[in-house]
Order: sequence, then C-alpha cells, then structure tokens
Amino acid sequence: MQREGSTTDRKRVAAGVALALFTVSIWGSWFIVTRLGVLHSLKPTDVVALRFGTAAILTFPIVLRHGFGFARLGAARVLALVAGAGAPYLLVCVSGLSLAPAAQGGALTPGVMPLWVALLGIMFLGERPSRPRQIGLAMIFMGALAIVGFESLGGSSERLLGQALLIAAGLMWAIYTVILRGSGLTAMHAVAIVSSLSAIFYLPIYVLFLHPSLPAMPIDGVFFHALYQGAFAGVLAMLTWNRAVELLGPSRASPFAALAPVLALLAAIPALGESPTPAEWIGTLLISCGVPLATGALDRPA
Repeated sequence: MQREGSTTDRKRVAAGVALALFTVSIWGSWFIVTRLGVLHSLKPTDVVALRFGTAAILTFPIVLRHGFGFARLGAARVLALVAGAGAPYLLVCVSGLSLAPAAQGGALTPGVMPLWVALLGIMFLGERPSRPRQIGLAMIFMGALAIVGFESLGGSSERLLGQALLIAAGLMWAIYTVILRGSGLTAMHAVAIVSSLSAIFYLPIYVLFLHPSLPAMPIDGVFFHALYQGAFAGVLAMLTWNRAVELLGPSRASPFAALAPVLALLAAIPALGESPTPAEWIGTLLISCGVPLATGALDRPA
C-alpha cells in the first residue's frame, strides 16, 4: 500500500510538473508571438479583439450558468476585475510590447506583478510578508530597477514609455489578483466574466471607432492569432495552471512561474533577433530568482 501510494504521488508530481511547464511555455511564448504580431501586421487594438472575442465564445456558457457576478460582488468589483485582466489591461500590455522588447515584457509585467500584489496586500489587507518573501520582493525590485534604470540613462523615450506601460500592466493584473482572492470566484468563472464583459464592451467600440485591420489580413493569420490569443493564452493556460497548482501545491508550483521571464528573454533572441543587454540579463535573472521567494515557495506551511 505504501509503495502504491508513493507511485501515485510521483505520478501526480510528474503530471503537475508537465502541466506547469506547458503553462509557462505559453506564458513565455505569448510575449514573442504578440511582439511579432504588433511589429508586422497587428495593432494592439486588433490583439485585444482577437483575445476576448475568442475567449468570450469559449467561456460564455460558464457565465450563462453562473452569472456575471454583479449580485455577488457588486458592480465596482466586477468592473475592477474586467479592467485588471480584461480589455483595458491587455491594451496597456500590448501597447507596451509594441514599444519595448519582448524580454522586458516578460520581466516587467508578470515578473514584477508579485511586488505589486504584496504592496496592495500591505496597504489594503494588512498583510505582513515573511522574511523570505521580503527578500524575494527586494530582488524583484532590484531587477526591475536594473532594467528600467539603465535604460533611462541612454534609452529612447519611446522604449521608456513601453516599459512604463508594461509595469502599469503588472499593477493592473495585481489589482485583479487581490480582488479575485477575496471574491470567492473560481478562476474559470473569473476568466469567463472578464472575457465576456470585455467582449460586450470592447468589440462594438473596436468595430465602430478603432479602424480594425483584421479584414485586410490573411485568414490563416487571423485564425492563428485568434486561436493562440483566445484559446491558448486566454483559456487553456488558466486551466492547465490551475490543475498544476492542485497537483503540486502553491509553494511547489510557484517557482515554475519564474521561468516565464527567462523563456521570453531566451526565445526573443532567435525569434525576434533581440540581443539582451547586460542590464536585461541581470534584471531578468534577479526577477526570476525573486518570484519563487515572493510567492511563498520557502514559507513554512501554515
């Protein structure tokens, strides 16, 4: 019985690791695919339309079954969720990627997000980070400072604006995370609410006022980006990450999230021809090492 139990545990861990790596590969490659898109054929407004148009179709049955959450959370918190992870968030993030390298996107948005979450938790929830978390948060801060600080000495104003947008996108996602933590919503219900309301509010504005360029694109290109942005990045990655956390536990799963900035930096070299500066290498490594600590990988179980 003991051997059978240990075999089952190993299978659970192996499945969890596989799902975590698959999820992180989607997160890391998202910055590459999106950067390629906005550099060639897509505008940030097109990416947002593809993401939430597709994701809304896939997740709308969840909203039909469980509702939009207005009665449960109130309009203010629902709209804050939509702003933090929906069309406004993605528009800010993709606009940043149109101005700054993909490697910086991986470091400054998901990499810095735990720092924002901790600050919001301290300010509004009275949380006190443990010593390992404090060390991780300090490493993330120093990593972001290495990237942005050195860039500000000789970088262009356009790239600095892109960095500011990427950091702002991390703050928006952190607000979403903090609100979601206290909402009682499942992750998929939250994704369905965000996707459906983003599509309802954003798509009419996009079609009427934002001059869509999708009709001029080849149909296979539109299909690829719709599938990748909406189905893979918008829905599938959420499902696989949630399952990985269930199998591994939060503390063992969180270090895998730290791989996303490194994957984005490494993949940008052959895919985009971007050569990271020493500051980007140092900053990304500091952030990637800080994320597991900041998200509680070394905390003692409560």
